[in-house]
Amino acid sequence: MIDIFLPPVLLVIVLVMIHAWFGKGVLERGIIFTDLAIAQFAALGSAVSLGYFHSEYIYVFTLGFALFSAFLISLATRRNIHLEAFIGILYVFGASGIMMVLANSAEGMEHFKALLATDILFTPIEHVIYSSLIYLTLGILIWKVYPRLQGFLKELMFFTMLAVTVTSSVQLAGVLVVFVLLVAPALVASMQKRFDPMLSAFVYGWAFALSAITVSYLLDLPTGYSIVFIGSLATIFAIMLLSGNSSSSIDEMSKSLPGSEGEHQMQEHFDTRDKAEDFYGRQMLSYLAPSMQAFIALQEMVFIATADKNGECDSSFRSGEAGFITVIDEKRVVYADYKGNGVLASVGNISENPHIGMLFVDFFSDKVGLHVNGKASVLDEKSLLSLLEASSFDKARASYLSSKNKTVFWVLVEVEEAYIHCSKNIPILKKETDAREIKKERPVDYFRLQELS
Repeated sequence: MIDIFLPPVLLVIVLVMIHAWFGKGVLERGIIFTDLAIAQFAALGSAVSLGYFHSEYIYVFTLGFALFSAFLISLATRRNIHLEAFIGILYVFGASGIMMVLANSAEGMEHFKALLATDILFTPIEHVIYSSLIYLTLGILIWKVYPRLQGFLKELMFFTMLAVTVTSSVQLAGVLVVFVLLVAPALVASMQKRFDPMLSAFVYGWAFALSAITVSYLLDLPTGYSIVFIGSLATIFAIMLLSGNSSSSIDEMSKSLPGSEGEHQMQEHFDTRDKAEDFYGRQMLSYLAPSMQAFIALQEMVFIATADKNGECDSSFRSGEAGFITVIDEKRVVYADYKGNGVLASVGNISENPHIGMLFVDFFSDKVGLHVNGKASVLDEKSLLSLLEASSFDKARASYLSSKNKTVFWVLVEVEEAYIHCSKNIPILKKETDAREIKKERPVDYFRLQELS
């Protein structure tokens, strides 16, 4: 009995752990079918190996096709397209390609069924060990290398690692099993607040996968399809249980959605709740997407809002050369601040109340804005450089800016919300030449307040 159950049990334990981490990343990016598209491309590579090369070089073809799809998706995340629609096109391309490649194969349909969901009850222990070593290597990269990257390289590494994972998983478990193990645990875990999300995802994934293995053994059912069926059924019920109903109170809605309670009350009052929920789902992130990071790197100005401990607010303006607000990673940005008029209203507020709102507006080309809200803290240069030792931030540039502009301190912002400010009513402006700007008069007492004294 142990000989039968040990390999599949070990396999699902490992598969759930590696896929739950990727599932969290996929859900955060709002591209739910990414893994399904990559898995389908991996399956297409496997079909090409079977159909044209008698199953030779199967791992090379499977990995090659998966990496190619991951590269396409990484590029697509940097472009202004409907990403989910693009990923859907990749999926149907892979699915139709498999059917065309296997159309004239005597074993085509059997291989196609195996590509969708494999009977993992009979997985050799050697395959489990080999795949576990691959996942262990990926785990080390996730722990040591991935956090140091940013921008396109970080996205490319994420999807490349996902492609490598899916390549191994598709051969072991099948396309549908990979999708369920990646999405279901992460989705259910994200809908509860009581327990750690990753641990919750692990426990939930292990529970339905091991239950499915037991059921498939007792009822003599295909193990892979049992995992897909039971995992999907359990997730449907879990979502219905955790999500509540449409008549939930404003307080309950406030806990589950971004924004303030007052924001949600006004949505109810003006009947914009459906539009708001659609915006929250499609446009609001808890991190900076690669395209947002690239946008910030080009900006030469930002409007900031802070408030003191009593909620009395202040707005201000910061500007500098492009990149003066530097993205450290998807959750952190930093900018230098100066003495100015000596009032230090913004950092004074931050010392009492860390909440900060930042609004970047491109007045000159794309006419679009970006809101970044989060918690700010004030650091001296030594503290900042110490904090950034493990990141790819340009410490030499930080030191240069400090010495050049006599920076008093740095403001570090932990990102909690990031979303678009639509281009409607944003005026298009034109930059003046340096020559004209030099001729401008800049009176200290522009509003002539000294005449009132």
